Amino acid sequence: MRSFLAWLVVMLSAGTLALGGLAALALDAAPSVERPDKVSPWVVARARWLLRYHDPRTLARDQVRNVAMAASDLDELINYGISRRSTGRSRLTLARDLAKLQVSLRLPDGLVTRHLGRYLNLGLELAAPQGRLEPRTAHIGRLPVPGALLAALYRPLLRLAGYGEELTLVERTVQRVSLAPRRAVLTYAWQPELLDKAREAASDSASRAALKDAQSRLATLLEFHPQLRRAPLPLVLRPLLEAEAGREAARATLLVLAARLANKKLDAVIPEAATWPQVPPAELSLHGRVDWAQHFIVSAAIAAWAGEPLADAIGLYKELADSQGGSGFSFGDLAADRSGTRFGELASTDPDWLRRLLASAPVDKDLMPHAADLPEGLSAASFRQRFGSTDAPAYREMADRIESRIAALPAYRDAALEPTDRR
Repeated sequence: MRSFLAWLVVMLSAGTLALGGLAALALDAAPSVERPDKVSPWVVARARWLLRYHDPRTLARDQVRNVAMAASDLDELINYGISRRSTGRSRLTLARDLAKLQVSLRLPDGLVTRHLGRYLNLGLELAAPQGRLEPRTAHIGRLPVPGALLAALYRPLLRLAGYGEELTLVERTVQRVSLAPRRAVLTYAWQPELLDKAREAASDSASRAALKDAQSRLATLLEFHPQLRRAPLPLVLRPLLEAEAGREAARATLLVLAARLANKKLDAVIPEAATWPQVPPAELSLHGRVDWAQHFIVSAAIAAWAGEPLADAIGLYKELADSQGGSGFSFGDLAADRSGTRFGELASTDPDWLRRLLASAPVDKDLMPHAADLPEGLSAASFRQRFGSTDAPAYREMADRIESRIAALPAYRDAALEPTDRR
């Protein structure tokens, strides 16, 4: 019995030492990737074009299409996606038939990470010599992982994690992957089941229930109070957000209201929404402007669901597109976008902040600063003449002026003084 206990102690000690050694090799004191999580408006523009060209509603089963994306766009979008779901950053580089992905994750503070390092730096190389992506090598910190091991394990592990059906569907859809230093080209044969999987990924059952509740509340509010169908935005926003507390309810409320003000229907993404209570038409205003209320709420919804950087990029893209023949570039619209983005980020991540704001019975000037004096209706030529580009000092001065006005509003100023641990 004593010999067995001694053997057990030795084995446990050896196992502990081995785990400690692996942790020491896996963890690092510094990240291998440091970069912001920004998305440029040009990436948004190109992504929108791709979505229109590859609209799944226009594709027949097994129809073959090619989709090409710039390496820089893929790099930016992957980095943004990882940053939204974790505390990580990534970098993607492409070469001929080769993709290299680096990911750096910041781990929570603790006894182990305090001594061994707070960063988990991951690396993965994928080769595509015959048009099929296969793992070649990988590393976890300073621990190498053989490509043959990855190739043998990734399919069983995905199936064990419950993604077997998705893996089979993707492998049936993707026909070929071509990699080059500046772009990647994917050849696919469309499978309608992909759209169903994308819808499931976009909203789980809890999110769909929250959206249904939010749409029911908005429909009831406007049915019983028809005077609110043409009213200042805060008069509708406050009772909707007060009715249900919590992050999920706030996100759902903003998305449902954005869909109504943008004259879009949720059933394009969630088919069952066609059976939910329908919301009457409404023209809400902010500082007397219907378009500013639309900009504010749409940006708030994007920030709540996809994050502030993406909301900023979409808002700026919209204004640049308008300067090409639409209503013209408007710094007033940009102020509404930025105010809405700030509101959506806070409303969806800080319930205490939202509760305090609603208790103060906010009005227009509490949500968005005055913007009537800001330049509007600028054509592309006028914008270039007065402000150069979005990187030029003249433009940055106007953008900083807008940010200063937003930061000076008591609600947003108080939030800046009381940061919370968001996502």
